[in-house]
Amino acid sequence: MALARPAATRLLAAVLAVCAAAAGLWLARGGSAPPPVQTATLYPDDFPPVAEFTLYAADGTPWNRDALAGRWSLIFFGFTHCPDVCPMTLHTLAGVWRDLEPEQRERLRVVFVSVDPERDRGARLGEYLAYFSPDFLGLWGEDDALAPLIDSLGAVYHRETAPDGTVTVDHSAGLFLLGPDTRPRAHFAAPHRRDALHHDLTLLLGAER
Repeated sequence: MALARPAATRLLAAVLAVCAAAAGLWLARGGSAPPPVQTATLYPDDFPPVAEFTLYAADGTPWNRDALAGRWSLIFFGFTHCPDVCPMTLHTLAGVWRDLEPEQRERLRVVFVSVDPERDRGARLGEYLAYFSPDFLGLWGEDDALAPLIDSLGAVYHRETAPDGTVTVDHSAGLFLLGPDTRPRAHFAAPHRRDALHHDLTLLLGAER
């Protein structure tokens, strides 16, 4: 489910406000005009790379910041037991992935980062993502391992266990686009439209900021 907690909502809103303001200052700073995106909020050109982290793929392979370098990465935080936002978003991303040209797919990876490590490690994560696309990369890690990436992007999540043992996870529902240098380039707020995502990704991958 999408995050609805007031404090977390204010935090994400503040991050997006900074990004939007910085994008508006590009021309004043002598930079080129930002691409005419439809729904993306662009980060400033001097926004730093994400912090170093180490997470694990479904097959146990470690992935860190350097492993993401060299290709664009579209990151989505979620969990496999999510009843609505996660499957809807992944379904949309699968459609966008099919819409992209083969050359664009060669330069981009879709990364699903689980915020529910107790239930999403190993085969469970791989099987879940394969339902949407065998090309999607799934990563998981304990909370302290997730923190550097989560904090770098201004994302949030919160797990709760009900008296009956049911675990729920509130989490950011946006998408984060990293450039080949691992710097955040754009944020896409939910809800996500397939046509708008395809349009903006095509522009941004072609802009090579």
